[in-house]
Order: sequence, then C-alpha cells, then structure tokens
Amino acid sequence: MPALAEISIDEPRSSTINSSDSFEEPFLVTKTTKKFAVSAELIYSQMKSRLKSGQLVDIKDKYVLPPDFFEESQQEALRRCNLEKCLIKLSSSNEIPNLKNAKNKIEAYQAMILKRLRDYADSKQLMGYEDRKSNSPFYRKMVNLLATLEKSPSTMRYLKSDFWKGLRNPGQPVDSWYRHEMVNIAPDQMQPILRVSEDTEYFEGERKLFLEVHIYTNHYFDSSLTLYEIVSDRKKKSASEVIVTDIMEIDELKKTALIRAMFTGKMVKAVTTYQTNFLESLDSNIKKP
Repeated sequence: MPALAEISIDEPRSSTINSSDSFEEPFLVTKTTKKFAVSAELIYSQMKSRLKSGQLVDIKDKYVLPPDFFEESQQEALRRCNLEKCLIKLSSSNEIPNLKNAKNKIEAYQAMILKRLRDYADSKQLMGYEDRKSNSPFYRKMVNLLATLEKSPSTMRYLKSDFWKGLRNPGQPVDSWYRHEMVNIAPDQMQPILRVSEDTEYFEGERKLFLEVHIYTNHYFDSSLTLYEIVSDRKKKSASEVIVTDIMEIDELKKTALIRAMFTGKMVKAVTTYQTNFLESLDSNIKKP
C-alpha cells in the first residue's frame, strides 16, 4: 500500500500517512480537494487556461529550456555531470556520457529532452534515469493507484491500456499539449525542478479530467504524474469540487529507513501546500456569478 496523504481545504484536518514497506517502488500519493461555489464548466475553463498558459512546448522544433531554468545551481549541475556523480536525472548509458563530452552543455541537454519528448509522442516511450531502461511500467502502476478514476470507468480502461499504445480515446476526442515549468515545491528546502509534461483532457459523465504525465523531471522524482478532476455537484449545478492527486516515485524514499521517515513527512507537507496553493489560485481568479 503506498503512502497516502489527503487533506480537504474546506474541512482542514491533519494529513494521514500509511507507510509502505516497499523500498523499490516507494510511491507517495497525495490528494487535495476543494469545493467551489461556481459551476464545473467555469472551473474547467479556468483550469485549462492555467495549464496551457505561457509554458507550451512545440516538439516539432528544437526544445528550448524555460528562461527561469538558468540559475547557477542548475547550470553547475550540467557542467559537473559525469558517470560517477550527476546531480540531474539522466540515463547513464548514453545521456550522461554525451553531456559530459559535449562542448555546449545547454544545447546537448536540450537535445536530450527533445529526444525524450519525441520518443514519447511517437510511441509513448518513457526513458528511465540512471540504470533504469524504461519508466513506462512505473507509470502504468501509478495509473492503477488513482483510486478516483474508478468513478470514470471508460477513461480508466483507456488509461490502463490503449493510452500507452498511442491509440486515441475511442470516446469523445480530447485535447492534448506539452508544457514545461520550473516547479518550486518547497523553495526553502529544495531547488526548483524542471518538469516537462504532456497534458490530456477527458470527459465522462459529470466529471472533467486532466491527466499530466511528467515525461522528464531533472531532480528528486524517478517518475510522477498528476490527475486533476472536476466534479459537478449533483444537488446544485452552480457548485463543483476539484480533486488534485499527485503520485510520485521519489529517490530519497529508496534510502535508509531513517531518511525515508524524515523525508516522507516533509514531502507530504510540501506537495500538499503546492496543491492547496494551486486550488486557491483558481478560486481567486474566477469571477463569481
């Protein structure tokens, strides 16, 4: 059973954690919910605008890192990366040697990320980090941990199978896009994280969903994804609820039991705060009827 943390913004309560004994697949599941006094359609429009704003990536052209990537700690990690010690997530078999030998580290790094994006777009390949060849099996396992997907059975079946074959959803056509961002989960404890993702949207019954597959992440996470769900209030159509679920495979949780115990609580708190801030920002930007 993975670690689980859940908090309701409307009825705050302490996060609860069910520790997992698995050190090989230490998935951390963190879920935050919030009720809104506006319709699901308004929330959907606002959320899609937020997810598509300003950071879209066109994989037909060369990949260019976001402007806020270029702080000294990120560039230093690129300059000093080698097989013995690399402080960014890359494959040991080819990416790290190529980066080590490249004259222009930035261009080489951008080319590696672009290749990952194109491999994913062409055949849903997800290269792993260090000695792991592929991340694809881990993402399939994470989809199985999205408990709220059971309320969207057609979408759930699609995401467990045809999605990974590169097949389109046979139901309602969905929009999809690629984006990147520098994520500050815990600014006082962790450096910003470069995250490049594909977002896809789904509609099923009263639920509107966005799935975000994190194709490349340069720190902390060996694999991760986010599910956003918007649910209409059955009794009051002018009200709705949003559920944000993050599933994360975190490298720090694969170390000793002591490090695991110390890091889990900090990560739960940081991710819950990040999710809460996202939901509250939606609320502040919606024009109330």
